[in-house]
Amino acid sequence: MRKTFVWIVIGLMVLGIGAGAFQAFRGLSGQQTGVNTALSDTTGDTLENGSAETEEKPAYNTREQVYANAHPDFSESEVKRDIRLGLDKPLYEEAGTVSDPDAVDVFVSKHWQLPDGYIPADLTDMQGVRLREPAARAWEALQSDLSEAGIPVYLQSGWISADETESLYSQAVEEYGQERADLVFARPGFFDSNTGLSVDFGLEGVEDPATDSRYPQIVDAAIRHGFIVRYKADNEALSQTAAMPVHLRYVGPKLAQELTETGQSFDEYYGTQ
Repeated sequence: MRKTFVWIVIGLMVLGIGAGAFQAFRGLSGQQTGVNTALSDTTGDTLENGSAETEEKPAYNTREQVYANAHPDFSESEVKRDIRLGLDKPLYEEAGTVSDPDAVDVFVSKHWQLPDGYIPADLTDMQGVRLREPAARAWEALQSDLSEAGIPVYLQSGWISADETESLYSQAVEEYGQERADLVFARPGFFDSNTGLSVDFGLEGVEDPATDSRYPQIVDAAIRHGFIVRYKADNEALSQTAAMPVHLRYVGPKLAQELTETGQSFDEYYGTQ
């Protein structure tokens, strides 16, 4: 059931008719370079005596300098963020391995992977899917609160094994091509659902929860219980993944609130650590 749902979601998103349907297609060629944010004038302020104040050059290592030369419009903080995220490398190549896969704020992307063979030790059954214990308890509380508010949400999918991920990814590549498949999916170990901390949810009687008037209320409640919407349309350049409004990732209440207050995405947060 879970595998069928995941495959349906992939199909809908690739075809452009599902929740958060493929906003990333518009800027496909530019997604691996980071966010192109305009800089203020860096030529230096003119002093009263007519001389120009020389602006200090950023302190870059070799890798950062190469990336900065290729992206002259990027600020120093953007260059360092993108390097930290691995956006200067092709997908999956020279990827980093996370040091603490059991942390609730573990960061997984197409450049940061879980250790080979990693399976969470605290997986538990929850409404027909498997989740890590912290995420399961948080989902249970979230669902209860929303039910009391008359919003009947339910679990669609949770933890997905490496073998199942490989199967689904291969099918997606065969069906839709590498480039499109990578926008809505990832290889084993690079897939957020491999952490056991993410869920895809549904809303009873609604085909696309993101279009329902109650969706903002669902997101607000999710944040209070430690979940964030992992993939948003305005963050596709950094996440290199199409928007998925029904994909929630548990990071803990403290971090979820911090990200909400600062307006940072999970990628931005990790890229500045």
